[in-house]
Amino acid sequence: HRGGLKLPKAEGGSHWKNMDRIRNAAKLRLAIQKTPLLKLRTLAIAPSSCPSLRTIHILPPQKLAATVCRFHPSGQIMVTANADGTIQVWSTTTWQILQQLKSHANWVTCLAFSPKGNLLISGSDDSFLKVWDTQTFSEQGSIPAHNSNVRCCAFSPDGKSMITGSADSMLNLKVWSTDSWQVEQELFGHTDYVRCCAYKPDGSVVVSGSDDCTFKVWHTKLWAVSRELQHRTDPGSAIMCCAFHPQGTYLVAGSVDGTIIIWDPETWAQLEFIRAHNDRVIDCTFNHLGSIFVTSSTNNITKLWSSANWRVVREIDDHSEFVMSTSFNPTGNLMVTASCDHTIRLWQ
Repeated sequence: HRGGLKLPKAEGGSHWKNMDRIRNAAKLRLAIQKTPLLKLRTLAIAPSSCPSLRTIHILPPQKLAATVCRFHPSGQIMVTANADGTIQVWSTTTWQILQQLKSHANWVTCLAFSPKGNLLISGSDDSFLKVWDTQTFSEQGSIPAHNSNVRCCAFSPDGKSMITGSADSMLNLKVWSTDSWQVEQELFGHTDYVRCCAYKPDGSVVVSGSDDCTFKVWHTKLWAVSRELQHRTDPGSAIMCCAFHPQGTYLVAGSVDGTIIIWDPETWAQLEFIRAHNDRVIDCTFNHLGSIFVTSSTNNITKLWSSANWRVVREIDDHSEFVMSTSFNPTGNLMVTASCDHTIRLWQ
């Protein structure tokens, strides 16, 4: 075994990898939940449409799992986070660490740059949000955001607000003013943990996905639920991740059952329901043009999809453990993958 986590087999020869972590002494471990998976089909790859993709750099191994990665809007720096609560700031010219930020007491679950790039927000299992000035990367604020793990965070397109979701007992989302960092709205309605949230590019709605297997669409003028999108009702169909197309033409979500669902954000009609992986889909993102969509799964496979026909155009299995996070730089010529095998890979 080359590093990361050794995974026991579950009944039926398949396995779950539970994404909730527990602290044991000074270390974080992944708890493994043995539950049989649905048998899912694998879509064929279309070789003629495969983009050129190669690893150009593997960043120095991390002490623990690499949990999140994000490019700055300028593309000049990249940030990554680890299960030990640290955040690394990298130069995208030299790929050297410019700064290492140690502030969270538990693993970092989400990172988001403001649209102008002047702020970085980090959320953690320690229930705090941290606000960082990206000129100096000094900590500007430490906010006790939720009663438990912060699972997701996203800035509004105008940068005036941001939204967070949590795995706490309130089962809510919070909308924050980025001027005062006070809560402007609390959004209730989910009946289980909130896993993901995203603003539509025009700022008109926010979507949130949950362990209750639903997507809620919130109108940002009224902060009321305007639509509820039901995935499936069985417990193995929790929504894990979501992403809007850069032009707002699609909303894509990934589920515990290995499927991805594509909706039309104008009519909210379901356009596609694809059995994408044979394990849970834990991260998804578009490139800057929206032509390529990426999903990563706890089966250690990352897939690149064409958004023109929703076919797989490339598969990546270079990591020895699953990829927690993927991100494209602003020009789309670089992709980064952060993995539980303690490595961060750069792709061109």
